[in-house]
Amino acid sequence: MPGTGRMDIEHFPYKDRIPNIMMPFLDGWNDVIADGNCGFRVVADVFQMGEDNYGLVRQLMYSEIASNRDVYGHVYGEDLDRSLQRIRWGGGPCDQNHWFDAPLDLFAVANIYKCAVMHFGLGLHSRAYYPCTTVLPWCSRETVTRPVRDVAIGFLGPSYRHFIRLDMSPDFPVPHIIPKWYEIRRASVEGWDALYHARVQQWNNLIAM
Repeated sequence: MPGTGRMDIEHFPYKDRIPNIMMPFLDGWNDVIADGNCGFRVVADVFQMGEDNYGLVRQLMYSEIASNRDVYGHVYGEDLDRSLQRIRWGGGPCDQNHWFDAPLDLFAVANIYKCAVMHFGLGLHSRAYYPCTTVLPWCSRETVTRPVRDVAIGFLGPSYRHFIRLDMSPDFPVPHIIPKWYEIRRASVEGWDALYHARVQQWNNLIAM
C-alpha cells in the first residue's frame, strides 16, 4: 500500500547513520527512488497516495510559496525566485538544481498539509544529531487547533544526499522548533510550539546523555 513503509527494522540499510536515541522509536521506513526527486517523493508518499505523485507535491509547493511571497521571502531571502524555479520541474530525473531543500522547503510542506515535520539530518555515525529540527505550519484555519499529524523525514548526508521517510512511534522525541517559525507564524498558530515542549525536552535530555 502506498505510504505504509517497510517494517523489518532489522533490515534497515541505514542503521549505522540513525542516532542511537532514535532507534527505539523507529517503526518503519520507505527508501524512495533516488532520482533527484526523493524529497518530494517522501512528501507524496505520505500525503498523495504514493511517491510517484511527487509532481503534484511540486505544484502545490510552488503555488503555496508564490501565493505567499511576503512570508516565504523571510524563509528563502534573496533566493526566493531561484527556489521557485528549483521546485518547478516538469518531471523525470533531475539534477541538483531541482532538488528538495530541507529544512527550508519544509515550511511549505508543513503549511500545505497542516502537519508538523521533523527533519533528521542523518550524519556519518550514530551520535550525529545535526541538523535536526521541527517545522510547524505558519498559519491555520480556526477549525484546526494543532498539527493534524507528525511526519518524519530523514536526509542521508553527505555521501548519500538522499531523503527517506521515517515512520516513528507515537509521541517520539522531537528536535527543537526551527527559530524561523517564530518570525513568520501568525496568531492562529501561537502556542502550537508548547504542544511539543515535553517531547523537545525529552530529545534534549537524550542527546545530552
